[in-house]
Amino acid sequence: MKYKFLVLFLGWISAVGYAQQLPTIEIVNNKFVSNGEPWFSLVANYQVGIYTDNEEDWWVGPNHGYRSDNQRCCSNQLDARMALFADFARIKEMGFNTIRICGMELFATSSSLDKKLWLRGKKGTELADVQILSSKRNNKLFAQMAKIAVEEAIDAGLQVIFLTGGANIQRINIRDKYNDWLALLCDSLKKNQSVFAIDLYNEPIYTNSSNLGKIEMNKVTKMWNSTIKKRMPKTLITIGLIGLEDVISFDSEALAVDFVNYHLYPTPTDFEFVAATLYWISQTHKKPWIVGETSYSGSNDSLHVKRFGTETDQKNYAQFSLNRSFARGAQGYGWWCYRDVFWGTPEDNMGLIDQQGKEKEVVSVFKTFNILQNSKDCPIPDDLHYYRMEYSDYVVVGSVENKLGKPIANAVICGWDSDWKNSRLTVTDKNGKFRLSSKVPMKFVKISALAHNVVNKTIVDTQSEVVLKATVLKLWQDSK
Repeated sequence: MKYKFLVLFLGWISAVGYAQQLPTIEIVNNKFVSNGEPWFSLVANYQVGIYTDNEEDWWVGPNHGYRSDNQRCCSNQLDARMALFADFARIKEMGFNTIRICGMELFATSSSLDKKLWLRGKKGTELADVQILSSKRNNKLFAQMAKIAVEEAIDAGLQVIFLTGGANIQRINIRDKYNDWLALLCDSLKKNQSVFAIDLYNEPIYTNSSNLGKIEMNKVTKMWNSTIKKRMPKTLITIGLIGLEDVISFDSEALAVDFVNYHLYPTPTDFEFVAATLYWISQTHKKPWIVGETSYSGSNDSLHVKRFGTETDQKNYAQFSLNRSFARGAQGYGWWCYRDVFWGTPEDNMGLIDQQGKEKEVVSVFKTFNILQNSKDCPIPDDLHYYRMEYSDYVVVGSVENKLGKPIANAVICGWDSDWKNSRLTVTDKNGKFRLSSKVPMKFVKISALAHNVVNKTIVDTQSEVVLKATVLKLWQDSK
């Protein structure tokens, strides 16, 4: 009873504008620092929802999936604000020091003729899907809702990573409008310098509608970076990538961001692909990085067929991936997501608490994590997982070198079949050699490395083994 009263009281304090100030997180020698001391970002991913009854009045609150009845929690902004604070306070109690707020990202369609930006929302108690047009009037409402969510998180003592961008925001007809949104959002948030980071773009590789080169993506992200830094100079800038594949289009060395957050997920029975990706990041990256998202679908409810394993399995994966991330030099680690939901996929059971609101076993991993006591010992991944050698019906072999003829290790090779549907990837060894293995013939191959350009190759004759000539990569800036 005392806890509920405290939640309501602190929520009221926040609502009348007494948000606390948190320490500024800085990057010093490629590491996160808070008040001069090493700091590790332990992140809970949290989805908000945007709601309306009439498409005129809108409010932000917890995602409807976080309710035990899969319905919106509140019918007005004040109640929703209290509910947000209650969730954020609970996240803080679980051991997290950061929250990544998702659900308010603006997006565009893939059509090059469409010049509109949108935000997703829910209408009425039936939760009908609505798309809200980005406009001067609506953007002011969006910014105010974002400010409310950020203030509640800060009042709960959480640093904030705020996700702002979704699909196709880099398109020529869209990027300037997205930049205008960033300016308005930052103007709304800039009085509170406790915003740890702005997350520009969520998993762009899945929605990339234009094959912009690294030079062009550098130009676009520089514009966004400048807009944010002019208004919030202490706020860091990040982007959400998924792994090795992003090197082809979203090279972290070419993007104007302060750090990268990677979204890494295991298979139901194999954690080692995550471990292999962490090793690749540690061997290639110059910028700071965190695991922005990872999770494992675990439930003890036998009715939940959409799951990978039990709560204990989920806990074991969290311990494994958190330990490996820290040992490989990650500056943070994020769990997806706050609560089990009702989407009809394995994501249903990835939460920290179940659908009845009970903490799952995985929470103990975060409550007990200690940056000063965690080991940095870590085994090197085996060749099967690192080089993705599990398929061998067809292979493409070759080598990668720089313009001086020196081999490039850890370059990324991506291959696709003739329909661009089936894809495979691998990396080069210390001698710059690679072996791209597949169950189907590869037709198109893209080769790149961090801070280097992309070389495209087409395989003319389908054979069980194709040998490519040595690929020479230049630094991406030299491609101008």
